[in-house]
Order: sequence, then C-alpha cells, then structure tokens
Amino acid sequence: MNAAQSVPRFALVVAAVGPVNAKGEVYSFTVSLDQNPPTVGRDGQPVHKQTFALNEIRSWRITIVSGDLLGSEFQVAANDQLEVTVTDDFGPLNGLAEGDFLLVEQIAVRLPPQKIY
Repeated sequence: MNAAQSVPRFALVVAAVGPVNAKGEVYSFTVSLDQNPPTVGRDGQPVHKQTFALNEIRSWRITIVSGDLLGSEFQVAANDQLEVTVTDDFGPLNGLAEGDFLLVEQIAVRLPPQKIY
C-alpha cells in the first residue's frame, strides 16, 4: 500500500511587517516560529524549529489564515533566518499586521490570471 507523502509546512506568526517601498507597498515580514508545532527528530525526540536556513522556503506558497488578508496567497521569493520576502506576482502584503497567522507549504503556486489591457 502506498501512502501519500505529507506536504512540508510551517505555521507562522507575523512578528513584524517589513518596510514600505517607494510605491507604498510591503513585500516582506519577519516571523516567529513559536506557534509552529514541534516535529520529531531522528532520535524520536520533539524538535522545535527556531530559524530557517537561507532560502529554505523559497518558492513555497504562503496562505494568510487571519487578519485583513485572510485567504490571500503569496509566493516566497527569498528568506533568511526569520525574514520572508514575497514575489510581486500576487501583489503587495499591504494589510498584513503583527500577530497575523499564516501557513507556508511546499506546494506549487498557481499564478493569478494576467490582466489584459
């Protein structure tokens, strides 16, 4: 019997919203991993993730699960230990706030339909 593989994912809390660019748009934020449940390590003991490796979650899908952007999806462009930057494919993160919850999953992101002018 073949079992479906689990999808790697992290539950995150926004610790701080990143700076506004020249257009007044936000494309980054800092996270807290405190809400992320521990995983089981090789020795069978719980391991609580403290930080990400450089670009560990690049290209993963972000789904906002609370706050003004509830249900919105974004794609990770880059990350460092606790800072995440999204692509501009789905628009800015304006409306994201400290304390908002989100899921980051290693799932293919479908780009939004292109606007025809």
